Amino acid sequence: MKLTICLLLLFVCSVATGAELTLSSGAKLQYVSAAVEEDQLVLTLPAGKMKLKKDNLSAASLAQFFTDSAARPAAAPAGSSTEASPSPTEPASPPLPSPEVSKDAPVVKLTAGEASGLAKFVLEKSGLRAGICEMPRAGDGAVAAALAQQGVSIVHALASDPRSAEAARKPSAASGVLGEQVIVETGNPASLPLGDWVADLYAVTDATDANLKSLSAAEAGRVLAPFRGVAVVGNPAGAKGGLSKAALAEWATGTGGTATIGEDANGLWAVVKMPPLKGGDDWGHYYHGPDGNPVSKDTAFAGKSYHPSSTVWRVTKSKDPLLMRVCGRAAASESKM
Repeated sequence: MKLTICLLLLFVCSVATGAELTLSSGAKLQYVSAAVEEDQLVLTLPAGKMKLKKDNLSAASLAQFFTDSAARPAAAPAGSSTEASPSPTEPASPPLPSPEVSKDAPVVKLTAGEASGLAKFVLEKSGLRAGICEMPRAGDGAVAAALAQQGVSIVHALASDPRSAEAARKPSAASGVLGEQVIVETGNPASLPLGDWVADLYAVTDATDANLKSLSAAEAGRVLAPFRGVAVVGNPAGAKGGLSKAALAEWATGTGGTATIGEDANGLWAVVKMPPLKGGDDWGHYYHGPDGNPVSKDTAFAGKSYHPSSTVWRVTKSKDPLLMRVCGRAAASESKM
């Protein structure tokens, strides 16, 4: 029994101590043991194992571990045998992966005033003042935060990698709208994580000929609501990157909407308005029409399995939009937000 307790204590002590290495970010990380596997360093931490790529390590750590391919056991630093490493319940956080090298121009940093002005311009172009906005390019996140502050109900923005997403969340966090009105996550703008007809506004404020190729026009048309949905895509005057009318017109045509392209002191912009739902029916009263017969005459959903009392699309004259999630679709107001 005593031998078992001694061995257990010896194991705990060995786990609680270890060597320390420096990450490329400058942060220090304590570990129990380390081994080299191909071009990765596998660390044994008190709370588990972690794999680090070479670009996550400082120059000193690279020299320490990658001078040869042999595994290197941890050596306890002098005088540190009684120092406690991070608690198993609070493991050291690994650094965010290095961002992917973008083929586009670098993310443009906007001041709060510039972002506010750009958000106001987008809303004026769209004719909307609330609703759900999809931003397939989050940028630095300042425009997303400004749109939320100016009344947009929900802004969903995509970033190419975790580090870019974390940076794009900061403006919204600072203004208190992150998580309530603004959601920023990593994703592919060519495959938007939204259902059909969910978005009222699709906004890109840093469009270039290069990045338009990664933005699926068909996806924009799919997620935008019929009749109400608007895409505002363009680039402010003087912005870097290069945007041509030909590339913008070609992209806008692919949405299936009606595009208006203009260039002035505000830059080059396309405003695309989605058409009414083909085969859709007007529902002007609580029970469809003045006769009180709650049966729609639409042909858009003929043969599809929907609950007969479900509202898939409803038009209202109310001041604010009616946003309903029914049958995986969105119902929205006819009136301008």
